Amino acid sequence: MIDISFLLVSLEDYRPQVNKILSIQTNYSYEIVVCSDHLYKEYNNTPVVFIEDEEQNGSCSAFNKAYKNSSGQYLITLTGVVLPPDNIYELVGELQKQEEDNCKLVVTSMSCSTGTVCPIPIGFPGRRRISDYEFGILRWPAFSKKTVEKYLGGNIWPQEF
Repeated sequence: MIDISFLLVSLEDYRPQVNKILSIQTNYSYEIVVCSDHLYKEYNNTPVVFIEDEEQNGSCSAFNKAYKNSSGQYLITLTGVVLPPDNIYELVGELQKQEEDNCKLVVTSMSCSTGTVCPIPIGFPGRRRISDYEFGILRWPAFSKKTVEKYLGGNIWPQEF
């Protein structure tokens, strides 16, 4: 089994995200499962798996389709908007720690340097306060495949989203 499946969903040019992942040194085995309506042939003979987004029913559907075509023990979700950071593989270490601690749900995401969720940029459309905490967004949600199968019904995101 492959260690990590990066699930990348994008309606835009996703090559910067793929190239960034390919450039980060790691000892983990990985694949990059791209669900998009754009196919770039330069990724032959790489760990990139292309899944055509024929239905275009939204990102939840595309993430679930990418998941169904993945084989990694750990899953990291990405969009074609924000480049993954150089320390993206720290997510896997956190997932492994949760497994060692016998957590039921093995789920995490990146945080900013203060250890909190990444702030939503001030000018971002739809930014609003949803609690007493500062505005925030989860970046690169990551899951164990076991969690998705056992607790999420085999879907990364509910189709209703």
